[in-house]
Amino acid sequence: MPELTADIEGLQELRARFANSPMVMREAAHDTLEVATFVAEGAAKEAAPIDKGILRGSIHSEIHNEGMETVGVVGTNIEYAPYQEFGTGIYGPTGTPITPKRGKFLVFQSKGGGLVFARSVSGSRPRRFMAKGLQAVRSNMGKINDAAIQAVKKKLRF
Repeated sequence: MPELTADIEGLQELRARFANSPMVMREAAHDTLEVATFVAEGAAKEAAPIDKGILRGSIHSEIHNEGMETVGVVGTNIEYAPYQEFGTGIYGPTGTPITPKRGKFLVFQSKGGGLVFARSVSGSRPRRFMAKGLQAVRSNMGKINDAAIQAVKKKLRF
């Protein structure tokens, strides 16, 4: 029986391209996560409440590897950030007014500089600035993924 042989043009080049694919995919995942965390950080900073700008300035992102996974984190280390994010008093997780722990009145300074005495206060509404950062990523995920696919194609020379 006659033997059939075929040469596939470009097969060696194709094999060479895919030899680097695990590294290319890892780089693409890192780059994609970098863009996503940048989008989240920017949106969170834009939505963060501004008094002195400390909270806004503290929002940061970082990317690191955990075993075979690349992890992106956006956050802040400011102690009062959760109160701004989730609200306090009747607007917060407890749903109850803020009352004095000791004494009969809450005492605090008003914006005008005078002292205010109150038996209770409603609290602060949630600002959800970090949630807005996450929503920005979700809204732009199609564009972020498309950019990642184009980067992989370019690195694999397709």
